[in-house]
Amino acid sequence: MIKKVLHHSFAVEDLSKITKFYENLGFVKRTGFEKEDGTKAFLLRLGDFELEIWEINDKNSKHYSIKDHIAFEVDSVESELNRFQAEGCEVMRPVTPGNTVKCYAFIKAPDGQIYELVELKEEK
Repeated sequence: MIKKVLHHSFAVEDLSKITKFYENLGFVKRTGFEKEDGTKAFLLRLGDFELEIWEINDKNSKHYSIKDHIAFEVDSVESELNRFQAEGCEVMRPVTPGNTVKCYAFIKAPDGQIYELVELKEEK
C-alpha cells in the first residue's frame, strides 16, 4: 500500500543555480549524492515535501530515463511492484538495495509516467 508521496524528481542543466533558486523560495537542502557516471542530485525539503533535482550531463546515463518521477513510500517494494505489474506497469528497474533507504524500484505506468517505489529503513 502507498503510504505517502516522498518526492517529485526532475532534471535541470545547472544544479547549483537551481538549488539557490529553491533555497530562496524557502526549501532547505537536505542531502546530495553523486553517481559513478558523474550524475549529481540534491534533495531539497519544504515542510514534509521534497524535490529531488538531478544534473545529468550524459543522456546515455542509466539515470536519464528515470529523472522525471514521483516517489511513493510503500510498506513493501516487492509487493507493490507485483501489484503495479498486475495493473499493466512495466518494471524499469527491479528491486534494488539503497544507500539511504532499504530498497527501491522504478516502474512505468501504462501512459508513460515514471514512479519510484521506496521502502524506508526501519528506524532504530
